[in-house]
This record gives sequence, C-alpha cells and structure tokens, in this order.
Amino acid sequence: MNNKLIGILIVLLYFANYHICELIYPNDIPMFWKLKVAIYCLIILLAFEYKKQNLLIEKIFLAVIFNNIYVLLFNNETNYSLNDIFFIAWFTSIQYIKNLQIIKKWLKH
Repeated sequence: MNNKLIGILIVLLYFANYHICELIYPNDIPMFWKLKVAIYCLIILLAFEYKKQNLLIEKIFLAVIFNNIYVLLFNNETNYSLNDIFFIAWFTSIQYIKNLQIIKKWLKH
C-alpha cells in the first residue's frame, strides 16, 4: 500500500474516531468503546505498515499523540492550551536533535 495513503488513513482515523463511533453507536456506550478500541487497533496495524520517512509532519503527529496521552492520563484535560502547543514544539525539536546526533555518529564511523 502507498505510504501517503497509509499516513492519510492513520491521521483520518485518529482524528475522526470519536465521530465515527458517535455516528454508529450514539447511545450504546459498551459498543461505542469496542468500536473505538477496534479503530485504535487498526491505527496500530497501519502504523506498523507505515515506513518511516523522517518528515516534519510525522514528527508533529508523534508529538500530538504523546501530548494527548500525557494530558489524558495525568492531567485529565480534554481541550488544548498554550502549554500543549509548547509541548508539541518541544517534542518535535527533540526528535530533530536526536536524529542529528545519530547522523553525526554515523558520519564519524
């Protein structure tokens, strides 16, 4: 499968999973969560098929995912704030720094 198509599917499923579940099971909470888990499993499966290309959009998407996990698990917040934007920028820059260090090590050998 084409890498761009896989990336688009991952992004669409990630950001639309709530709306998909709400459309199919608006009043059945257990089925809503089962469908949500199935969508996340599909996202994970697609992520394994996705070949890393080291693009900025990939790094930003990873930062958004880790920010969402952190905010939901530890702060129990559901909307974005300025701190979230700072975290996403910080995490994205760390990924670039890490990548540059790996390249420098590789060039030395």
